[in-house]
Amino acid sequence: PFKEQTLQVGELQSAALAPLKIYAKERGIEVDVQSDIDPVETLFGDAHHLTFVLSSLLHNAVRFSPSSGRVELSITRRADNVFFQVVNHPAIAAEDLAHVFTEFSTAGIEEHGEGHALSLAVSREIIKGHGGELYAETTAENQTCFVMTLALKPTTDADRTSQAVLNN
Repeated sequence: PFKEQTLQVGELQSAALAPLKIYAKERGIEVDVQSDIDPVETLFGDAHHLTFVLSSLLHNAVRFSPSSGRVELSITRRADNVFFQVVNHPAIAAEDLAHVFTEFSTAGIEEHGEGHALSLAVSREIIKGHGGELYAETTAENQTCFVMTLALKPTTDADRTSQAVLNN
């Protein structure tokens, strides 16, 4: 069961990126973050589990990128949803992309050593449990893009009043 709580988009972003900084630096990977959403926009869900998912996506992107590569995290709002996109190079082969969310599937990643190929399968279930989606695609630039979508918490009049008080 998930612990239901409010979580700001900016808090989720920071919590997921914090443990990644040293690992990315050791590998010479640049992590670029772009966001067009107000960091105080609020999600409703289990902060621990949602942080696990975004952290896993970012960690995998750094792990599977070539040294001195680049990983991009973009956070965008579309209607009442927030989209987290994690992009890295090179693209996962089309025949392997179909299996990345299958438990214990190591298609296309055998050369990267240890691991049990569970984080993506678990992550997808967590996001489904939060009413969102998690999927992967190949971009036109031959990159892999993992997309996590979640609904934003509806803003009530009380939320707007509280935010107005804080901003004044």
